Amino acid sequence: MNGGRVCADTVGRGCFTLKPETDFNRRGLNRDGTIRRTLLCKSCQAEAQREWEQDNPDRVKEIKTRTYRKHREAVLARERAYREAHRDEINAARRARRDEINARRCRRYAERVERERPRAA
Repeated sequence: MNGGRVCADTVGRGCFTLKPETDFNRRGLNRDGTIRRTLLCKSCQAEAQREWEQDNPDRVKEIKTRTYRKHREAVLARERAYREAHRDEINAARRARRDEINARRCRRYAERVERERPRAA
């Protein structure tokens, strides 16, 4: 395989398999203009990120909160646009959920009435 590289970093993480360059995320450009790639392949990097997030839940929450506050207006605009574009689907899902809850309430009421009804001897 031409242009391949092994997935491994300096602390021994990675799958240690030879993979094509496209299986590695971009990290910017080198001084000579060539593309820099990460040491871990995309799947190993995703796994390492998941592990880090599990080990650092407070830090993850802090980062997400800071990012949301920084981009709050854009997030709200994107959510508003989504709701407008998918209004029918959202309303149908709400109706289905409401109908399901009402049906459950009716069943429970019928069961309670049946239990409390005096039995004929």
